[in-house]
Amino acid sequence: MARVKNISRTGALYIVFLILFLLCFYIFGSNTTMNEGTWRNIFLLLIVLVPCVLWSIFFYLQDRIEPEPTVYVIVAFLAGMAGFTLIGLPLEKTFFQLNEWMYKSTGLLVLGSIFVNGAITSFLFYILIRYCFYPSREFDEPVDGMIYGAFIGSGFAMVKSLNYLSAYPDYSLFVIAYTATKNILIYASIASLIGYFLGKAKFAKKRTNIVSIVGFMLGTVLIGLYHILNEIVMTAQRVGNIFLLSFILSLLFAIIILAIVYFRMRKLTEKDLHKDVKVKFELNPIVIVLFIIFLIIGGFTKKSAISEIEFINDEYSISFQYPNSLSRKPPRDPWEPTISTDFAKDIKTLLRIGGDDKGSFIFAFKVKKGIDKLSTLNYREYIGDIDSLAISKEKINIGMQEGIRFKYSYPKRARNENFPRLFWVNTDIIPTNNNTYIFTFRGTPENFKEKKELFEDILQTVKWF
Repeated sequence: MARVKNISRTGALYIVFLILFLLCFYIFGSNTTMNEGTWRNIFLLLIVLVPCVLWSIFFYLQDRIEPEPTVYVIVAFLAGMAGFTLIGLPLEKTFFQLNEWMYKSTGLLVLGSIFVNGAITSFLFYILIRYCFYPSREFDEPVDGMIYGAFIGSGFAMVKSLNYLSAYPDYSLFVIAYTATKNILIYASIASLIGYFLGKAKFAKKRTNIVSIVGFMLGTVLIGLYHILNEIVMTAQRVGNIFLLSFILSLLFAIIILAIVYFRMRKLTEKDLHKDVKVKFELNPIVIVLFIIFLIIGGFTKKSAISEIEFINDEYSISFQYPNSLSRKPPRDPWEPTISTDFAKDIKTLLRIGGDDKGSFIFAFKVKKGIDKLSTLNYREYIGDIDSLAISKEKINIGMQEGIRFKYSYPKRARNENFPRLFWVNTDIIPTNNNTYIFTFRGTPENFKEKKELFEDILQTVKWF
């Protein structure tokens, strides 16, 4: 029995199980997705729960001499879940709106990952360890900080994985298992490292705040770096090789951090370091100031990324505003429907923004000299050869000018793709005194629904002069 426990502590059984766990999902679940509904949610919870429980047990067994009370580590796990749910998620999603600007460029990804994602997560880990468990009499040896940190990180990773994966029902079972496993490894390991520095601070002969500051800073950088490696594919113009590279590097990074944590734990448990140390409840002002500075940098980054850009064209007497986050000019567009050459030459494209090399989202503004009456308008000249059964129309008003909106969908296949993509489109046609204006909003169904309100906001700012 003791031998089995020793093998468990070394992590050998867990590594083998991890490999088998992912291998099974790779063989049987690489191309398998689950339909949305109750059973998908239950199955998703089970897949995420397996690596969380597995690695929580692994970390718990590392405390060889005097394991922490079971109730305490369960509370630590629940604290990590609550930390992400009540603080981490609202700050990232609602206050900083990371998904609205962070993936616009590699530079923004780096800044958002470190100064927002990394700082918030590291500060949460620091606060929960320092003020929930650090003062406890059960925190009586340096390794205890690593144990509590690991359980806090595990709870954090579980809720974060569920929140992320529930938003992508098209993910395969393998991607779900891989994401959950990688998250638990990295967040539990980094939280454990922060706990390591807090443990050193508590039991140091000369009490100092420097060690705690180092822990918080290191956690911020490591979490930011992991997020960059994991999400760099979102900013890439060509996805193929970069996806595999991101896959390998982020998993390798997680394993390296886990190895560092494991050997630190082994070192701390080689001899009995128990000591009854009483600590006062006191804030570390430097950590708090650093956290605030990081958030301020993140706030300025967000503001510059999502600020409004004003489009003004004196020749065609029009202006409107659009978010800076859409300022990137999309690459060549192989998914645009074919329009008659004779008519297309009369249309001038003045602005085309948003999107990526997948054609996920495009906003285009075009002008045709001359007036087309709405009553006699030939929609095919504006939207291409689209099946009439896939089209509906409605009257609209943009900037106090009446027009017509064509709502339609169409499949289109790029040259290097085996299957066509489905696109939803709104094309708004506004005839005025001298010109006919065309506003087009196109996206894959998921992106169309997500960005539709943004399109309407742009139209609300249209002014004629």
